Amino acid sequence: MKMEGLFLSHNRISDGTSYSLSCIVPASNISMLDVSYNSISDNGLVCLLDILQPGYGLCILLWGNSIGPKCCAKFKTLYENGKMSNDKIDVTVGIDESNNIAIDHNPTLDKFRVNYYSIRGR
Repeated sequence: MKMEGLFLSHNRISDGTSYSLSCIVPASNISMLDVSYNSISDNGLVCLLDILQPGYGLCILLWGNSIGPKCCAKFKTLYENGKMSNDKIDVTVGIDESNNIAIDHNPTLDKFRVNYYSIRGR
């Protein structure tokens, strides 16, 4: 059986774990990483965002952590370079005419949460 996702929501994960995940996840074949509602700071989130690449297909849930200026700048860069889409991350990004960035929760990816504890038969 192939592992499809890693669900670590609400686990008090900090930056150290996010750095480790940023090294491990790209070498795996998972399609979902949920680190939402943890204790990851701006620096740790930027590290996780660095693994988002076009064609990789990773969905990442990170809302509920400490999104700060570095993370917002990274969101903006990913958004402008086409590396971030609302069907792969639970944060929506808006950029106004003054080049200010606004972020909000993207609840459309919450649909994956209902499958957390379902176990498929063989």
